[in-house]
Amino acid sequence: LTDAMMAIKQPYSVNIAAEYAAVEALRLKESICGSDGTVLALARCAQDLYRFLKGEKEGGEGGKPFAWLTPIPTFANFVLVQVSGVTAESVTARLRKEGVLVRYFGVQG
Repeated sequence: LTDAMMAIKQPYSVNIAAEYAAVEALRLKESICGSDGTVLALARCAQDLYRFLKGEKEGGEGGKPFAWLTPIPTFANFVLVQVSGVTAESVTARLRKEGVLVRYFGVQG
């Protein structure tokens, strides 16, 4: 039963720490949200990372700092990238080893 449940479980479910963070975020809503209710800080961070990966932001030194990553345009609070020249599995494993939360989507279709 446990194996069957884990197969359909969402990768990032909400735990007590996330619930506490959500309550605090709601308490500090004026500090982190715009007047229209969007979370501006996360969106700006994602856009900054997108521009950096495209080589358009300071630190890119006039080129793409990670030529093997191609960011996909987004207005979300995350950056989706296409991986070239190395396997996405190896990138995912390395990021997870470093403690970075990532989702691996593999091949679509």
